[in-house]
Amino acid sequence: MLAVLVTAVTFVGGLLAAPVDFTPPPAPRPALVVDRHGTLFAEIRSPEQREDVTTAQMAPVLRQAVVAAEDRRFYEHRGVDPTAIVRAAWADLTGGDTQGGSTITQQYVKKVFVGSQRTVLRKVREAALAIRLERKLSKDEILTRYLNIVPFGEGTYGVQAASKFYFGLPASALNLSQASMLAGIIPAPSRYNPVANMALARDRQKYVLNGMVESGDITSEQASDAYTNPPTIVAKSAAISIPALAPQYFAKVAQQVKARYADNQDTLYKGALQVQTSLDLTWQEALNKAVQDVLPKADDPEAAVIAIDYTTGDVLGLVDKVDADHAQFDPATLAVRTSGSTIKPFTLAAALEAGMTLDTTRHAPSSKTYSVAECGSPQYVIHNDEGGSGTYTLERALARSVNTVYGPLAVELGTTKVAALAEAAGLGNTEGKVNTNCAMGLGADITPLSEAVGYATLANGGVYNPPRFVTGIKAGVSTSGEGGSTIYTAPSRPKQVVPTSVANDVVRAMGDVVRYGTGTRAQQPGGLEVFGKTGTTDDNTDAWFTGCVPSYHVCVTTWMGYDSPRPMRNVEGFGEVQGGTLPAKIFAAAMDAYRSVAGGSAP
Repeated sequence: MLAVLVTAVTFVGGLLAAPVDFTPPPAPRPALVVDRHGTLFAEIRSPEQREDVTTAQMAPVLRQAVVAAEDRRFYEHRGVDPTAIVRAAWADLTGGDTQGGSTITQQYVKKVFVGSQRTVLRKVREAALAIRLERKLSKDEILTRYLNIVPFGEGTYGVQAASKFYFGLPASALNLSQASMLAGIIPAPSRYNPVANMALARDRQKYVLNGMVESGDITSEQASDAYTNPPTIVAKSAAISIPALAPQYFAKVAQQVKARYADNQDTLYKGALQVQTSLDLTWQEALNKAVQDVLPKADDPEAAVIAIDYTTGDVLGLVDKVDADHAQFDPATLAVRTSGSTIKPFTLAAALEAGMTLDTTRHAPSSKTYSVAECGSPQYVIHNDEGGSGTYTLERALARSVNTVYGPLAVELGTTKVAALAEAAGLGNTEGKVNTNCAMGLGADITPLSEAVGYATLANGGVYNPPRFVTGIKAGVSTSGEGGSTIYTAPSRPKQVVPTSVANDVVRAMGDVVRYGTGTRAQQPGGLEVFGKTGTTDDNTDAWFTGCVPSYHVCVTTWMGYDSPRPMRNVEGFGEVQGGTLPAKIFAAAMDAYRSVAGGSAP
């Protein structure tokens, strides 16, 4: 027994004498998100809403309420309160109401330095450190530190974040009714907060007010008045910082950054990070304006527009026009829709790889019927929407988007070969795959982002670059964005996937599409070179245009359609929406908006 006592005394003595760093943990700080030029446009905020404030920034009535509720002898004890411990033990033995024996100082030490493991040694260490902390800091300093880190439910930590969330006020402006309700939350934040359970929150508020009367902080009349005039709960979260200019772009960035630091939350929320993105705010504004100008009505079809630097894969801007029911959806990266004729340049590339040339000719009947033997499916009939019957070179057939040339050509080459080339270039669904069937020469199921990437590969001489939203991350950056050191740089992984000569020939043919083919609405003033391709699916349920501009080394993809596919008819002056109508107009409007700012110079 004596040996145990000596060991215990020695252990406690060691705790009281050993060096301890009582530096408080830093509050979470938003990761700053900047565009490619370093301009701040969003923040990734911690789900732990916390904002440290000073003693002077906390309403005195709040401090009184917390002391009355949690530790009425706080200003009398020296870190550990023997009276409270005995009272709690007696309540346990007699079956009375459960009472906490820990002081506010002990609670602070447990939350910050010790942890919540339920062991005797942990309690001993907690008590010893609480005593030492009281020797180092004043009571007001300890209470302020405690009130800056204690959880209040709904993701809020500390009185400032909680006060702003529940009441829409800073902690300095709280009245007695608000302060007493806030103080009542502390023992069980997930149960006692007024958003989770107002009835329990009101019961706890009454308990706190009675405690304040017993402590002499307020009168019975003041308590009664505070209770009969409960506070208004606003529940205003500050955990999300979505920029109005580029919400879908930011969502993609936040998703990638959170995934990178999924197992290292401290780095993400306490590392003073700055996330460098490939977003170009000038391009983003140009895309926003183009969509708003061309599709101004709420009931116009949905749309996705992406601009990508084809030399790097950097995504320069992204806009989703969605209806109110799909506000959180991102069709640009997640919607899988049929491409229509925008698959044809990849069929052409496969043909050129197989030894054909742009001058290779094919007969194009007005319609073509596939047999089961040719495509492994019931008979399928295709018609020409643009060019009529006749003989076409592959180049001219692309410009006129002749279905009865490119549909059979994909089958002749082998749909798996065409699909493999398209996938290597970056085209595909959310899994990066391109479906193969007898109609794939006329359309494949893909995402708008993947089309932008695929066309960027062709524009870049056949060199594929994975799309990049995040280009780098710095740590230790000041709140003004200065300083810091790079902790992540996005890799550059260019890969030649299409022979340069083949890609260049496809680009030449796509120039004809804009010069005299189906994409003439995408032409630019001043003779600015543009090449691209239109695409329209059966019954006009999907319409596409992707245009690329060498002067700006950019490709812009536009998709239009309804979330529940149906024909797009009588939209903004067009009886039928095709790729060469409104999607091409959006491209032209975006280029016009960008050029008006950029002054015709390359970025």
